[in-house]
This record gives sequence, C-alpha cells and structure tokens, in this order.
Amino acid sequence: MNPQEKRLMIVVVVLGVLLGMWQGYRAYQNKLADLNRSIDIQKENRNKVQIERADADRGEIAWKTIGQQTLSLDPNEATTRMRDELNELAAKSGLSGATVRIMPVRAYGKTGIRVLESKVSAEGSLHNILAFLFEVHRQPYLVRSKDMVLGLVGMDSRSGGDQLGVERMNLQVSLETLILPTNRRVPASELVTADLQKENRQPQERLMLASVEEYRNSIRPTLFEPYKEPPPPPPPPTRQDRPTRTGDRPPPPPPPPPPPADQNMVVGRILIWPGNEQVVLENPSRGQEDKRLEIGDTMYGGMLIYIHPKGVVTEQKDGKWLFHPISSPLREYIELTAESQPEVYYKLTELQEWLKGITSAAG
Repeated sequence: MNPQEKRLMIVVVVLGVLLGMWQGYRAYQNKLADLNRSIDIQKENRNKVQIERADADRGEIAWKTIGQQTLSLDPNEATTRMRDELNELAAKSGLSGATVRIMPVRAYGKTGIRVLESKVSAEGSLHNILAFLFEVHRQPYLVRSKDMVLGLVGMDSRSGGDQLGVERMNLQVSLETLILPTNRRVPASELVTADLQKENRQPQERLMLASVEEYRNSIRPTLFEPYKEPPPPPPPPTRQDRPTRTGDRPPPPPPPPPPPADQNMVVGRILIWPGNEQVVLENPSRGQEDKRLEIGDTMYGGMLIYIHPKGVVTEQKDGKWLFHPISSPLREYIELTAESQPEVYYKLTELQEWLKGITSAAG
C-alpha cells in the first residue's frame, strides 16, 4: 500500500468515526428531549394531583363545618328535633295555634345530601312573627325559609280594620334544613352535629341586624294602608325655562375611565406548588419583562383572588368577578358566573365559604 492509499484510508476512518459520533450525539439529544417532555408531563400531573388534594382538604373542612350546623345524621332523629325546636320557638315568640307539618325527606341531587322540610302555620302579631323568624335563623343549625305567606286575620272591610289586621296575622312558611351523609374522608365518628343543649347553645350571628328590635323599627305604620297613586310627574320645561346661556348649561358627563395599563398582558403560565400559587403575565411588547403575580396583587384594575389551571380571576371595585383565560390578553375576559365557567365559579365560591368558616371560628 503506497503512502497515498494510506492517507486515503486514514481519512475514511476519521470520517466514519466522526459520523458515528454525530449519530450518537443526535440520539443523545433526542433522548434528552424525550426525558424533558416526560418531566414536564409528570410536573403537570403532580400539579393536578396537588390541586385535587387541596380541593379534597377544603371539602373535608367545609363538610365538617356544615355538619356542626345540622340537626342529626339520622332522618328520624332530625325530624323529631326539628318539630320540637319549631314548636318551642313558636311558643317563645308568642305565636298561637302553631302547627308543624314535617314533609317526607327528599334527596338533593346525587350527592347523598337530603333535605328535611317543615311547613309551619301559626297566628300572632307582626312583631311575634318577626321574633319567630329572627330566632329561627339564629339557632346552631342552618334553616332556609321559603314560600312564606302572610295573611290578615279578622279583617273587617266595612270597619276598615287595619289595626286589627296588624295585631293578628296568619303565618305560613316552609323551613328547610340539611341532613348530611358520611363519606370516605369524613366518617360518622368525625362528623359532629349541632349541640342543642341549653347550657351550650350560643346564638349565631347570621343576620344583617343584631337584634329583633332593629327589625321592628323598620316596620312602617302605613304598611297596611290602602294603595295610593303616586303624584304625577312634573311637566317638561317650556322653551322659556330651558337654559340659554352657556353658564346655565349642565356640565358634560365625566369621561370614561382609561383602560387598565396591563390590558394587553397575556396570561402565560400558571405556577402552583405547595404553599404558593403564581401567574406569569407575558408582555407582548418586544424587550419588556414579564410579571409574576400572587393572590392579593393588583391586576387589571382589581385584585387577583383565585388561580386555576384554566386561568385566573380578578375582583373589580364594583364586586364583579372577571375570568381571564390562559394564553389570552387580560382585556379578553369573561364575567365569571355559574353559567359561563361553572367549574371555576364553584371552586371559588367553595373557597370563600371555607374562608368565611375559618374567620367565624377565629372570631
């Protein structure tokens, strides 16, 4: 083999080695990309599991909190307690002829929760009825009033018995309470119902006003007077009454408020890990930095109150909830309602109820 052939062979061997190294490098890069994708999928699955676990923990706390405001887990025991409680409250409020009719227990959806309904009929003054309803909603157990009807008793149209009607009225009202089932996270041994012992019973502040006297003061003496037609509206101004000078003209309406400064920011990424949640707002302008926000930070003219894998929710100054979907600018929001985003709306309201329960317990 002459020197030229030797050099050619060396070149071929070197090229073969380089080609093998390149193919090995390509295989390594492909494997590394597959592993990175697998890691991202595992992180996403871990975040979903953490969210579901947090939801389950909040649901357990809410379940136990509501359980402390129910009469019993047993429908028969709850029926007996409901009848006794309503008869006692009616007598305490000064109502006469009270009858409590317990309706059959019915299911509430497919959750296992049942509803116990009681129809109460009684007579008394408007103040007696007000005292009864006030006390019903201050008991340790939760009660919902519905289908309430007030009627005048002993009304004589010929004598114009307005005062007699106010003094004696008939009340018909339906009162509902819940009967909770047990579940895997909250067994019967951990689900405590309302304590009805006299020495342990504490009134619950669920109403807007603190005492029944404040509600009584709102009853107008003219409540049962005959209806009177309102006065006619004033006539429109004539030509002579209209302003003619510039100084007499009303000022123009104020201009609308400017749009939020971050209206073009895009909801880029949702970061969730134990103990912290963040949203990354990406700036579409070239050379501008992204922003990381947490719960309670200012966002789109309001405050960031909830972070969900599908997007984020801000509460505006007027109390509205706005849902900003992921990968969309903040200005392309959706007003959050039970119809527009049922999953996000349910979880946010559930979280707020849980926070209210913690605040009430701490108070």
